[in-house]
Amino acid sequence: MKASKYVSCAQVLALAIGLGSSFGVAFANDFAEDIDSADETFVISATRQATPLRQVGSSVSVVTSEELTAQGVLYVEQALRRLPGVAVSASGGPGGQVAVRLRGEESYRTLVLLDGIRISDPALPQSAVNFSNMTVFAIERIEVLRGPQALLYGADAIGGVINVVTRRGGDTAVALSAEAGSFGTQTVRAYVGSSSGPADFALSGTWTRSDGFSAKEGDSTLGDDDGYENLTVHGVAGLALTPGTRLEAVGHYVDAEAEFDGFPFDPDRQLLTTETAARLSIATNELGAGFEHTLAYNFFRTRREDLDGGLPTADWLGAPISRFDGDRHEVEYLGSYSPANNHGLTFGAEYEVEEVTTDALNDTTETFAAFAEWQAEWTTNFFTTVGVRYDNPEGFDDHASLRATAAYLVSLGGAEETKFRASAGTGFRAPSAFERARNETFGLPVLSEETAIGFDVGVDHPFAGGRAEISVTYFDQRIEDEIRFDNVGFSGYFQAAGTTESKGVEVGLRADLGYGFSLSSSYTYTDATVNSPDPEDGLPRVRRPQHITSTDLNYEGMEGRLRLNLNLRSAAEAEDGFREFRVPLDDYATVNGSASFQVHPGFEIIARANNLTNEQYQEVSGFASADLSGFIGVRVRF
Repeated sequence: MKASKYVSCAQVLALAIGLGSSFGVAFANDFAEDIDSADETFVISATRQATPLRQVGSSVSVVTSEELTAQGVLYVEQALRRLPGVAVSASGGPGGQVAVRLRGEESYRTLVLLDGIRISDPALPQSAVNFSNMTVFAIERIEVLRGPQALLYGADAIGGVINVVTRRGGDTAVALSAEAGSFGTQTVRAYVGSSSGPADFALSGTWTRSDGFSAKEGDSTLGDDDGYENLTVHGVAGLALTPGTRLEAVGHYVDAEAEFDGFPFDPDRQLLTTETAARLSIATNELGAGFEHTLAYNFFRTRREDLDGGLPTADWLGAPISRFDGDRHEVEYLGSYSPANNHGLTFGAEYEVEEVTTDALNDTTETFAAFAEWQAEWTTNFFTTVGVRYDNPEGFDDHASLRATAAYLVSLGGAEETKFRASAGTGFRAPSAFERARNETFGLPVLSEETAIGFDVGVDHPFAGGRAEISVTYFDQRIEDEIRFDNVGFSGYFQAAGTTESKGVEVGLRADLGYGFSLSSSYTYTDATVNSPDPEDGLPRVRRPQHITSTDLNYEGMEGRLRLNLNLRSAAEAEDGFREFRVPLDDYATVNGSASFQVHPGFEIIARANNLTNEQYQEVSGFASADLSGFIGVRVRF
């Protein structure tokens, strides 16, 4: 790994220790207001309005900033691994490709939003997010909405939606944290936020570097570590033009470099990535009684360069295949109307342009969409939603997407409310620019869209006087005309006639055990098989364990000064490869831990350890996972 071009971690660590001796400290993830009250949790993504969780019929999980702090995680994918219905596969160590799958669907069938900005890379073979570059610092909450969500979010939301919301400025706060540990890893994080009168802002930055390890399994003869470096800067600024009108700007920038080994023998590869995202919005409730309106412009840009020995990568014939550029521009309008206290209407329209430029193709697509959803509170314990969406993607058929949900609350012998819920929806995904170009090059048939339908039913049951809750959900999702790669002739893509199905069960448990201890646990069973005319037919879909568990045991003591977390995660019954070259992936269980101790109001020591049992396992065939590793650092705030 080249010498850092940003800053010395040792210098910032020394600065942080010095500041810690002089100023007060609080936890680095506690400086912004949460939309949740002390008595009730609200969800944004399910209806695109802040809605009490008890009224939501969709299957949704919420991870708060406090939970992220307790878990001691650095990347978003590490937090997502703890949730039901989520499967994660990493190709090696830091900087390697990380795919997040919801309910057995491919990662490119999950929509990811960051402060309202769609951040999937349009220049990938299928538009998706590489979670290896997404850190958790300054995140206020993560919402994971499972099941087809085309009604409110359009294409690519077949598996669901991951909505990441960052902090807004409030009371003036400055915070720093720094840590160092295994694999030559160094991480520095900084935050500053404030508000004054009608204006507020929040600015955060994360820098991390690692010497890494040789991610290619069996690469001991080379001994070449695959290093990684990442600088992420994120900012939000707001201005209240009037008591009911807010202007807000969001900016996001990532500069990352990852070293990796190519195929079959190419140990000197680097992937350089920059991501730039921005959003400008204005929201008001002053244009009519009961109406709220938001108008926004979103921009996302990726620039990726694949280098071999510092030079642009070329194919077997010497043609360059190194440049991957993607731009997305979007204008969106979102409105809501509440004609009565127990009814409401959400409606909107979107116009999007995607531009992809590589060494091999240049493509532009446009999409227009409009939608409306009716939300109703029929009684104090029965809630429904129903809606329709129209999408007009350039070059493809128009689409009408539907979705309906229901939530019913009942007391089963106690004061706590048990929620029975159900949801059903449709979705679609248009072929990517790369898929279309590949088929055109090989003279293959023109691809059409994939379509999907899915439903789930579940129950959330509190017990032990409300100190514990168990949730159980059954889901079934089906894709028609799935786009698959030809892994027999290796030419291009085809569409599998018939239905590809993914079904299973999600179980979640949360409990306050008393004496400072709490527990959260999840289990997911997924049955996802291939539907294809080639030899893949009937085989399990790859990199999707049938059984996934995650359990967190937390402890908080000494009046909140000491926090401990222990996480046990396991996966079983997974395969990788293709056709007759399928290989089973070993079942595995890993143990991770983290701790923080507030030495005095002004200084906090943090430590974490991953893979405490030094488990040897692979989530992607041929790519090693990290051995036992440890990290230690400090957090300060003033």
